Amino acid sequence: MDISKEPQRLADCKGVSDFGCRILNMIKIISFFAALLISHNVFPNNDVRIFNDKEYGYLAKYPANWIAKINRSGRVIADIANRSNTAGVNIRIYRFKGFSERSYIDRYADKVQKQLNAPVKDVDRSFIDSQVAYDIYFDADGLRKDYKLHHRIILFSDMNIAFVLQSGCLLREAVDDCQTIEFVMDSVWIYNRSKLRAP
Repeated sequence: MDISKEPQRLADCKGVSDFGCRILNMIKIISFFAALLISHNVFPNNDVRIFNDKEYGYLAKYPANWIAKINRSGRVIADIANRSNTAGVNIRIYRFKGFSERSYIDRYADKVQKQLNAPVKDVDRSFIDSQVAYDIYFDADGLRKDYKLHHRIILFSDMNIAFVLQSGCLLREAVDDCQTIEFVMDSVWIYNRSKLRAP
C-alpha cells in the first residue's frame, strides 16, 4: 500500500488548504452518520440499510424490507424499490454539455411530460451540498391514476453532469411507501463527485 498518495477527498475542496479539506471531510462524514442516527426511525421497524455505490461515489439509506441494487442499463445506475415494486427510486446520470442550467431543466421536464403524458405540477430550486438541485413534481394521472412522480436533479455544472433521482409510487397501493421514497431521496449523499460520469 502506497501511503504517500494524496488522501481521497470527499468534500469539494477547491481553494481550501489540505487541513481545511480534511476538516470539511470530517464534518461531512459526521453529518452523514448523525443524520443516519436521527432519521433511523423513519423506516419500518427502525431497520435501515445503506446502499453504497463505490463505482459512482454515493450512498443512500433505505428500509431493510426494500431492495437496492446496482442496475447498469444505459443511463440508469441503480434502483431502490419496495418488494412489490409499487414505489421506488431510480438513479441515473446524464451529461448536459452545451446547455445552461435552466434550459437543461426545461428540456428535461418537457421530455418527461411528452414521454409519460405527465404535465409539470411544480418545480422547486434549492441547494444540496452546495450544488444546485431541482425538484420536479409531475401530474402523473395521465400515466396511471393515483401515481406520484417526483424527480430530483442535482447539477454539477462544472462537470456537465446531472445526477438524477426519479421516484414514483402508486398512492392507493403504497401510501406509506410514497413517504418512504422521499426519505430515501433525501438520504442520498454524493461523497466522491469525481466518480460521477455519464455511463
